[in-house]
Amino acid sequence: MKFKARKDWYSVLILLIGIICLYISIYYPFIHTRHHNDDLTVLLIYGFVLPLGIYTIWTWFGTSYILTEEKLIVKQGPIRKAIELHDIEVIEKSSQPLVNNTTLSAENFIVHYRPNKTVRIAPEHIDVFINEIQNYNSRIRFHNH
Repeated sequence: MKFKARKDWYSVLILLIGIICLYISIYYPFIHTRHHNDDLTVLLIYGFVLPLGIYTIWTWFGTSYILTEEKLIVKQGPIRKAIELHDIEVIEKSSQPLVNNTTLSAENFIVHYRPNKTVRIAPEHIDVFINEIQNYNSRIRFHNH
């Protein structure tokens, strides 16, 4: 079963940053054709700004969570993780919603799997997600839900 990512107000800011970065990267050569291009500026635009724009837009449109009978597949833009359900020990609500957050929502959850491994998730319908994952593995514990 596929779950869309929950998106909050601050994730809209992330999307706007991505759009602005792409705009700057695409139109920079047309704006500055008659001026001498500084090598450092070109390197900064194409080495940092363009990849940042692509990453943020890819994350906005490419974040989802797929739950199968055996795995939880987390897709966050270009980052993909497949977690065996039998490895998941605890899913807990994050107490620091915006600190070290790779999700698009301040209301997110930390999945603890294997010894000392974690991933943050923010499915759109957390109650349905919890019911589905418990159907596959009833040993998973939930905290602060």
